[in-house]
Amino acid sequence: MRFKRWVVSALILTVRHCSEVGKMVLDRSIDVGFISKPSDRDELESDCAVMDELVPIAASNHRLARRGKVNSEELRNEMLFVREEGSTTRQETDRMLQECGLTESIAMEAASYQAIKASVLEGAGVGIVPLSILDSSEKLDA
Repeated sequence: MRFKRWVVSALILTVRHCSEVGKMVLDRSIDVGFISKPSDRDELESDCAVMDELVPIAASNHRLARRGKVNSEELRNEMLFVREEGSTTRQETDRMLQECGLTESIAMEAASYQAIKASVLEGAGVGIVPLSILDSSEKLDA
C-alpha cells in the first residue's frame, strides 16, 4: 500500500502596521502580506487587491441620516469621530478633511471602528469609516 504525502501548511492571520508587514515579508518571516496602501519600499512588489472608500456614518435619528450624499459644508458643524493617529485610514481621513477644510472638526480618535460606530449610535456625532466595515443592514443607498 502506498501512502500519499501531504504537506501541512497553516494560514495565520495577524494584524500589523503596514511598515511592520513590509519588514516581515523582507525578512521572510511571512510569505505574503496585505497592507492598506502601496508599499513605498523598492524591495517589495505591491499590487492593489481591493479598493475602498471613506464614508460618513450617522445614527438613524441624526439630521444627516438617510440623506444619501452629504457635502463637506454639511459636516462643518458636526463632531467627527476618526481612527487614531498613525493608521492608514487616519492618514487618508486627514487628507480628505484637509481638502474640505474640516480639520478642526475632529472630536474623537478611536483605536477601532467598533468604537466609532458605538459613539455614532449614541448620537454623539458623525464617524468617518471605510465602507467595507459596514454590514448590509448599516448601508444606505445613495
